[in-house]
Amino acid sequence: MDAKRFFTTAVPSIVARDFEQFMTLNGVIACKVKGEGAWTLRFGDVEAPITDGFDPRADLKIWFTKEGFDALVNGDGNMRKIVMKGEIAFAGDVTYLQRFGYLLSPGGSPLATRIGAF
Repeated sequence: MDAKRFFTTAVPSIVARDFEQFMTLNGVIACKVKGEGAWTLRFGDVEAPITDGFDPRADLKIWFTKEGFDALVNGDGNMRKIVMKGEIAFAGDVTYLQRFGYLLSPGGSPLATRIGAF
């Protein structure tokens, strides 16, 4: 799944599916996928849970290469490998990424598991 579809279709669908859980979370994650775009996720924000653009004030800022993003979202890689290959960079509180992983899959998340191994 490409980044634009993930952030404009999949994430809003996940927020709607698990609205109560989404509302219990807080914080802001800004993501930029090289060559594909940038989006900002605001946990607990009913008005604008996901927006186009990169909020430089986010609690966690993430920069992906296309390959790193694809590997993480499609389950083809783990966080350690993606970081070591230089396919992702972080600034801020990385625990927000684990929160996002829990939101992606009720009852635990493969994404959260990979991030936890970081």
